Amino acid sequence: MKSQLKKIIVLLICSISSSSFGQNPRPLLHELARCNVETVLLWESVEIDDHPIWSPDSKQIAINDRGHWRKLNIEEVFLTTADWLDHVIGQNISEVSETVSDLEVKQFTDTTIYGPRKVTTTNNGTIELRNSGFQTEFWVNNKKLWETGGDNCHSLALSPDENYVAFISEMNGLMVFCLTKKTLVKTLPNHVIQNGMAINKLAIGETDKAEKIWDKLILSNKEYSEPLFWKAYIQMSQNNQTKAISYLDQAIAVDSTVSNFYFIRAGIFQKLGKMDQAIENYQSYIKLRPTDLYGYYYLAELYQSIDDPSNACNYFKLAKKYHSVRAQKFIDELCENE
Repeated sequence: MKSQLKKIIVLLICSISSSSFGQNPRPLLHELARCNVETVLLWESVEIDDHPIWSPDSKQIAINDRGHWRKLNIEEVFLTTADWLDHVIGQNISEVSETVSDLEVKQFTDTTIYGPRKVTTTNNGTIELRNSGFQTEFWVNNKKLWETGGDNCHSLALSPDENYVAFISEMNGLMVFCLTKKTLVKTLPNHVIQNGMAINKLAIGETDKAEKIWDKLILSNKEYSEPLFWKAYIQMSQNNQTKAISYLDQAIAVDSTVSNFYFIRAGIFQKLGKMDQAIENYQSYIKLRPTDLYGYYYLAELYQSIDDPSNACNYFKLAKKYHSVRAQKFIDELCENE
């Protein structure tokens, strides 16, 4: 079935890297504020089975996509704007996701408030997906917010903190609506709002204005790493790889727990032919995200490029373990003698 979703803006920053990791994944609330939307297509797929399930802390949501459970961290998304049913929504263009264990599936299921077409909050608020002929209507507290034109939406899943409700759009994938956006956005600190403004300026080509904002943020907030990442990103776009690495080094010094910083730095080192440093950074990424396929897959490709079939074979096998759909081809080629 043809998707009803149309992207409104293709961000310039999306074209710098072919990998979705080229953007820095950010908290969903930050992205809702930056794009001024309440509804998000969080994961595009027409092959989602079962209903979405939320983690006990409401920070992760899991789906069964093509027979495999995967979880998405709503602290790690990146949105572009799109048109859906004549409404502006956000579309997540980050592919950051991880494999879910059987224990996590049970834990998530137990803490999710689920209803095929209706859920009720603890204060007796209601969220509904009502059938109306060939249409689905979305109602919150008896107020209709939108209706579809043939796209069947179902499987409501309320987050334990009751800030978000997820559901499945059969023509598009996993959708999430923020029930408390206005209240939550008011809690965002000024430096987060300013950073979002800078990203939007970069997206429309106003790089100088964006950099001025980031330069001020770097000086005013020594514990905020994201402006340093975007400074690195600009240098990458201008092919100043050494300067990009310098900014990433500074970002990691501020916050060494952001996995994406290592992933991007690994790619730069690989491009420069500094394979030992690239391997080290991919391994740092893997330590922070041990159940994500991308670290293993890109490291396998690196080993393949330097004619190390043994390590390439091992890492392609790990990528397959975490549901890479492309790894088997390389396993067949490289692992005959392993």
